[in-house]
Amino acid sequence: MSFSKAFFPVTVTVLIALSAIIISLSVTDRAIKKSNHKQSHYSMVLHFRHMQDFQETLVLDYTEWSVAFEKLTMQNDLAWFGYSIGGANILQKNIHGLAFIKNDGTLVAQHTRSKNIDFALSREIFAGDFDLIRQRTLQNADLKSTAYSFFIKIKGTPALVSLSPLTHPEQGIHPDFYPDQRDFLAFWTILTPEVLSQASGPLKLDDLTLSSDLSPHGFLLKDSKGDIISSLKWTLQTEDNNPLTLSFITSLAMFSLLLLGGYFAYRRIFDLIRELDHARKHAETGHQIKSDFLATMSHELRTPLNSIIGFSDILISGATETLSDKQNEYIGHIQSSGKHLLTIINEILDMSKIEAGKYELYEVEINLRHTLHQSIIYLQKEADDKNITLVKQIPEILNEFVGDEKVLRQLILNLLSNAIKFTLEGGQIIIGCSVTDKGGMEIFVEDNGIGISPAKIDLITEPYQQDQDHKIRSHQGTGLGLAISKAFVELHQGTMDIQSTLDVGTRVTLTFPPERVLAEMI
Repeated sequence: MSFSKAFFPVTVTVLIALSAIIISLSVTDRAIKKSNHKQSHYSMVLHFRHMQDFQETLVLDYTEWSVAFEKLTMQNDLAWFGYSIGGANILQKNIHGLAFIKNDGTLVAQHTRSKNIDFALSREIFAGDFDLIRQRTLQNADLKSTAYSFFIKIKGTPALVSLSPLTHPEQGIHPDFYPDQRDFLAFWTILTPEVLSQASGPLKLDDLTLSSDLSPHGFLLKDSKGDIISSLKWTLQTEDNNPLTLSFITSLAMFSLLLLGGYFAYRRIFDLIRELDHARKHAETGHQIKSDFLATMSHELRTPLNSIIGFSDILISGATETLSDKQNEYIGHIQSSGKHLLTIINEILDMSKIEAGKYELYEVEINLRHTLHQSIIYLQKEADDKNITLVKQIPEILNEFVGDEKVLRQLILNLLSNAIKFTLEGGQIIIGCSVTDKGGMEIFVEDNGIGISPAKIDLITEPYQQDQDHKIRSHQGTGLGLAISKAFVELHQGTMDIQSTLDVGTRVTLTFPPERVLAEMI
């Protein structure tokens, strides 16, 4: 597998995670913008409400002035209106114009900021609408002043107008004067670019402009009848330190570092894996060469050994009368040595097949009691030579067992042979079997021999390894017996457990699964 193919899933995972963060930030950004727009719209409402309240307070301050009522309503003194109200500072600082309007809607006099005619009301400004305006402004039946505000267009530009009736604060001064006969003062502020610019700063808005687009997302300007005459639109100011932008940049930087770090780490891991894979293949090749060599050499050695053993059997059985005792002894040594070498070669061949995964079982129904008894008989002489007692704990009736009979016999012989080999003269070996509570089969061999140190138990089941405590006692062998035994058990889906105490003894237990135990008893 190439590095690019190996690193591709990591890259895709990181990119998916980064995309998820970008999408999440984008959705959050849209939600925040929507929320900010709602907030800005609410702020716009509050701004114009404040503007309206301020303008209504100004006009009420003059319409509730007794002097203004006397001079304008009672005396129609326009000169006084010009210098007392029209010349006030409010006209230069707060509003764009003010006017004196009679009860019937006649525009009597007006003054504008800097006498700018573009800020002036036309005489037809309230044509057709003044009856409604008068009705709403004079809605209180008593002599109490109120203010009424709405938007109109002056020279095509919307303006906020506030009207209030001139009212004498002391009721009863003019008993013949009726509340619905009151005249009006009107103050107005035009939404000039200057006014809009002054509002943009505190509201943190850009491009606050008037628009003919009557979108509900803007701020709608309504006249005295409630009809929309214009609207305001705007864009939110972009913050230099937008937290979402900073979050995105930070996330992008972090993921870039993670991706870069992951690239180098993964590259290093990939190189190490490639080196390990190369070493593994090299070791497997070497192991295969070793196995092939051992198998070839074993086959080559086994043929002459069989001949040697066969001829020694002939000499022992038929030539004892013609040979001296010394010669018969030598022939016996030749035979025992040949058999020992043949055992070693067979073990090497078995181990080579097992390691190559080519060892095949020939499974049949086995009389396990018979196999155990035959194995004991085969090694009885070796036990007798060392005065070792073989104790059998084999039931009289036992379930049949499914397995390879040759392998199972070799397995039992290996365990018994090891037990005899490492049990001192006069010792005892117990061999037995039974069906477990879970329905499996258990075979055990227990001795009171030299034992195995705990640190060496795992070692002795490895191929070509021997416990050094055993080697010191000059016991012969290839170190394959227990390794082969363990492999044979595992080929039968079983387990081998070794319990041992140094200088006390060893117990080897073989456990096979219930699937290999038949219901039929023998």
